[in-house]
Amino acid sequence: MKKHSYQIFGYAGVIPFIVFAVGTYHHQDSLMFKNLYLMMQLFYAGLIIAFLSASYWHESLFNEKPLIQFICMTPVILLLPIFFWGMTHSPPQALLACIALFWGLFAMDRLYGLNHGWPKGYMLFRFNLTALVTLCLFATYWIGA
Repeated sequence: MKKHSYQIFGYAGVIPFIVFAVGTYHHQDSLMFKNLYLMMQLFYAGLIIAFLSASYWHESLFNEKPLIQFICMTPVILLLPIFFWGMTHSPPQALLACIALFWGLFAMDRLYGLNHGWPKGYMLFRFNLTALVTLCLFATYWIGA
């Protein structure tokens, strides 16, 4: 079975989520290291959410419908307060908010991404990645809370 580059990079992008979840578990007795892994997980989740959101920036800037513009910019608009809330108050709870943003981006891909000419099977692949990331973030939340 031939692997496309998006599949290779997609699965490679999940590796840090797994590493940070395992690191949080391994260092759960040390508050300093546990918080370090929680912060790294939160930062990486925010980076990936911003990366996935970038595919909708063109739509948000050049679409004439204000509702579509707002919907396309919502992940980035919500990411900043979630990120700062997690850095200052509760990183584990901010991870739960990131899970909601990942599923929101998946829903946006289902609604608006059909016109991008993505390869056959891409949405199933995105679902699998979103489920894997959700599992890693929830495990990190469960360990870190």
